[in-house]
Amino acid sequence: MDYITDIINLVFPYDGIYEVILGTNGEKPNLAPIGIIKSGNVLKSKIYRNTITFSNLLKFPKCSINIVSDSNLFFNAFFDELKPNTFLEDLPIINQGYTLLANCYYEKLDDPSYFFYKIYFYRKNSDIYPAFNRGNSMLIDLLVHFSRLDIYTKEDLEKYLPIIKYEIEIIRKTMPNSFKNVEKLIDLLTQKGLKI
Repeated sequence: MDYITDIINLVFPYDGIYEVILGTNGEKPNLAPIGIIKSGNVLKSKIYRNTITFSNLLKFPKCSINIVSDSNLFFNAFFDELKPNTFLEDLPIINQGYTLLANCYYEKLDDPSYFFYKIYFYRKNSDIYPAFNRGNSMLIDLLVHFSRLDIYTKEDLEKYLPIIKYEIEIIRKTMPNSFKNVEKLIDLLTQKGLKI
């Protein structure tokens, strides 16, 4: 095995879905939360046409995969408030955790389309690994639910609203310093006529 494969297996140790912040360029520099699916040796993401990430990858088929554990970075990226200010090979990056650079390609353009990653470079940005906080994970999962609010059916909403409420309470209890972000999400729910 080569060192890139070793790093991939260190960062993505088993098959499943991993949350990362993807840096792209082309139309404009962008940092966005994206789920990466690992299946065997394949890494891919489902990306929707109406996103800047999709437009960027069509124009400039490379990306940075930023492996970070701070859910507030995901929150800021979700609301387009994580402004790119550091670049590597014209790709916006985050100077925390790991940064992987990849060539990106698709096999078929759909909506959404699967983009595949061929990693060719990595950089370890820090040696600091904070203790695990389950509120961190809850905030990321909460953002996933919010990204789907407009596509959930009425039945989906009835199913997921109790989960959303539970996640909000866990974040309030375990990560009080991040609760101002959750209040912004609660306001969005209220604007959509949903009560928590």
